[in-house]
Amino acid sequence: MQEVNKTNNGFIREPLLAAILSFFFWGLGHAYNGQRKKGYFFTFSYVLLFALYLILLRLLNEPIPESGSGPNFSSKAYLITFILGVVIWLFNIFTAYASAKKINEENSVLEESAGKSSYIFLRNVFLSFVIFMVFCIFLIVGLGFFARSAKI
Repeated sequence: MQEVNKTNNGFIREPLLAAILSFFFWGLGHAYNGQRKKGYFFTFSYVLLFALYLILLRLLNEPIPESGSGPNFSSKAYLITFILGVVIWLFNIFTAYASAKKINEENSVLEESAGKSSYIFLRNVFLSFVIFMVFCIFLIVGLGFFARSAKI
């Protein structure tokens, strides 16, 4: 699927593959293109979208869905973040495709192969997720401890 470009020893990117990767995981198509910063931006925008949903729930005085009940599809907060999420997701797919095409047309020299770039991206996203989850666990346990000690 990847061929070495003989003119500049760079790697040719497959635009369709970049779009498919971005379809399944926000930012992965950009990482495949060697644009990890863009990939991190799109991945982080997904997290920000969830934070926006929670903020809108509070601002619009809507109840937070209970665990296991799923989202309230008629909620204004849900509709706003869903529409915004679809727009960002489609933009992510389009820009990954367009970036791969542009890289191939310009014969840009990429410093690393697509596999290495994608691996580093996924590794960093995974490690960030693990660190975030550990932080959340400590936060929840800490808040529970302080809530119990306040009742005593």
